[in-house]
Formats: sequence, C-alpha cells, structure tokens
Amino acid sequence: MKILITTEFYFPIVTGVATVIRNQCDVLRSLGHEVRILVIGPERKTYFEDNIYHIKASRVRFYPDSYNTFFFHDPIVKKVIAWKPDIVHSNGEFFSMVFARRIVKELSCPLIHTCHTDFPTYGKNYIKNQKVWDWFIGRVVRSRLKTVDCIISPSSKNREMLRGYGIQKPFELLPSGIDISKFTQDFPENERQRMRKDFSFTPENFVFVSICRLAAEKNIKETIDHFAALSPVQPLARLLIVGGGAERENLESQVKALGLESVIKFSGPIEPSQVWKYYRLADSFVSSSVSETQPMIAIEAISSGLPLLFRKDPSLEFSLEEGLNGFSFCNEEEFVRYATALVSDKELWNRFHAYTLATAKKFCREVWGEHLLALYETYLDKQKKKRM
Repeated sequence: MKILITTEFYFPIVTGVATVIRNQCDVLRSLGHEVRILVIGPERKTYFEDNIYHIKASRVRFYPDSYNTFFFHDPIVKKVIAWKPDIVHSNGEFFSMVFARRIVKELSCPLIHTCHTDFPTYGKNYIKNQKVWDWFIGRVVRSRLKTVDCIISPSSKNREMLRGYGIQKPFELLPSGIDISKFTQDFPENERQRMRKDFSFTPENFVFVSICRLAAEKNIKETIDHFAALSPVQPLARLLIVGGGAERENLESQVKALGLESVIKFSGPIEPSQVWKYYRLADSFVSSSVSETQPMIAIEAISSGLPLLFRKDPSLEFSLEEGLNGFSFCNEEEFVRYATALVSDKELWNRFHAYTLATAKKFCREVWGEHLLALYETYLDKQKKKRM
C-alpha cells in the first residue's frame, strides 16, 4: 500500500505531532508499506528528500516553529499525484490540508484525518477574544474536514470538541502508539547518577521531570507555582524542566523570583535521541497542561516506568489510571498531597512503578499500526465499491 501523510509539523521541529508521524511511518514501513510525507517548510524552497516532500514556506511570526505557504500549485504536487498514493492521511487542518484535499480529489482515494489540537485551549493562550476565536475556528475546521472520509480522535475529549463544531463524520477513537523499546533500553545506574549530578541532584533527591516545548499552553508556570508550595514540605523534592521554547526566559525568571534556583533546573533543548534518558533519570513525571488531545508524554513516561502526576483532564482517559499508575490534581492542595505521597511512600512508588512497566505494552506502536491498517483497508474497500 502507498500511504501519503500530510502535516504542518515534522522534524527537525520537535513537536508531539512530529513524534506521532515518525512512529506512524516507522511502524507502517515495518509492516511492508511504502510511506511518504508532505510537510510545510522548513525552508523557502520546495524539494523531495528521504521520502519527504517539503513545500516552500515562511515562518508564522505569532506561533513558534510554525510555517505557512500559499504555493498550493507548486509543481511538486504533480509529482505526488504521479506517485499515486492509495490513501492520504492528513494531520493538520490548515495549509497541509489544502494539499491533501487536492491530491485526494485528483486520485479519488480515501482521506483519513487525525486531529491533534485542542483548539479552545490554544485560543485561550493566544487569542484575546475567545468568542470570536471559537466561532472562527469552528467554521474553519468544519469547512476543512467536510471532505474527509473518517476522523481519528486520540481521545473522547478531542472527538467531542469536533462534534461541538458541528462536524458529522465517522469517528475512530484511537490513541497513538509509541516505540516502547526506546524507553526501556539499558541505562546503567552509574550513568543515571552522573546525569542527575549534572543538575546538582543527589541520590537522595526525588526528581520530578517535565518534558515538553516551553510554550504558554503547556502551563508550566502552574507546575512551578505548585512546586513552590511543595518544597518546604518535601525539601528533597526537585523539578527538572526539559525542553526549549519561547517561554523559557519567563519561566526562569519565575523560578528566580520564588528563590527556587537550587530546586528547579532547566536542561534547555535536547536531541530527540536523548529524550529517553531524561525520563529515566527522574522518579516521577509531572504536567499541568490541559491543552493535549492525547498526552504522548504520559505514554512515554509510563513506558519509562515513571508514576504520573498530571493536571486532571479528559485527555488522560487512556493513560492515567488513578491510584494505579499515578494521580491527577485539580489544585495546589491536591498537587502537594499527591506529590508528598510519591516522595515519602516508597511502597506506593514501587507499586506504581511496577504497574506502569506491566501495562506499557498496550501502547506499543505495532498494535496501533495494525489498527491503522485495518481502518485504511475499510475505506479502500468502500472506495472500490463506489467505483463498481
């Protein structure tokens, strides 16, 4: 099967969407299928390299690491059409969707779409008039998705958001999978302790880690505020914030203002190939984000054996099992209570740790890949029947 994946984001830009697409490509290729990607940017030229069609683009100023393009009739599109993909799987509702719809129209092949964005939450962080944003984005998304055959939602939160926009399409509730082996590889304890020492963490410290792009919608500010309340209660607790982004300077200033420079550390941007080590050097994973459609970081943390401490959100339905692999909090008091339990109760931590390792296999990308293929084949069969 020839599969074309379209997207607004892909490496070297590190995002959750890029990680999902890389896992998708890897597993579909491992199952014997030919996969190519069409992505917007990241350069001001169009080119084809390593099975990726890059559409020339320019940066979106108000949103970091984003690109726009109006070269919808770029000659490279004819080359994509000449390749004749059997199915197109889109992963963005904006510029890349224009290309997906054109290719599908030309080839009369199925169009499957995955929605990765919590639009209302993004609006709260970047748009002043929320009512105008909700009206505008609902209209745009409804228009863009009117020609898709099926929508994959990684969580019911995402599906209900789209239904709220008046989108009446077949939905498939399918959480994304990951390469679990990357997070379970051997990590010698002496190397782990050396990395911890690089951040002035001792073997006695209990380290919470947050791994994400440092952007407003990730709500890292709240995690830092809550940690300020935790620190006097649990003086051995530490927080490592991993990643780069536009909010780093503001967050570092916040930590300094709270006098927590010895408690909260920043790693800065890291190579994607090294991310697994930053999970494994920690004792628990923490996040205050409510902007996720499906938090891949939670699945990666589970695969690394880390108990979870997450802000309560419907997107966690497939990952966080309350009281089994972690806790969800709604406010500072709950954060401090649950964090204290993880830090001070070794038996509890061991139980959560064992449960995460035992249940991680359900998130493996091979299972996810088989579900994707079954979905593709369903819509290819429907397309064939239409032609008969």
